[in-house]
Amino acid sequence: MFTVSLVPASELLSQTILTVFDTVHAAKAVIIQDANFQQFAIYLEMVTVVLKELANLKIEDSERLKIAVANLNREIKVAKQLTVECGKRNKIYLLVNCQRISKDLECIKRD
Repeated sequence: MFTVSLVPASELLSQTILTVFDTVHAAKAVIIQDANFQQFAIYLEMVTVVLKELANLKIEDSERLKIAVANLNREIKVAKQLTVECGKRNKIYLLVNCQRISKDLECIKRD
């Protein structure tokens, strides 16, 4: 794990953009509830546009920006894990665990 204050904001933005791309790719591969995951992928692509604009602005290494981007990166990684889980697990597993998955998604959406 890294300390946010030691990493430049540009590096955090780059890492987050890559994580978003991976998550979008995983969301597009999900077969169950594909319309919802497609909508999620579109939302993430819009987030990517904002992150790219921030990266292009050459903003100083603002501590608040670093913390915000690090938190976003963490939440997107959790979303990616859930997306991959929904894409690779069988339907019975998803049915048995749908309540937990739904709660996890609600937490991500809220944060």
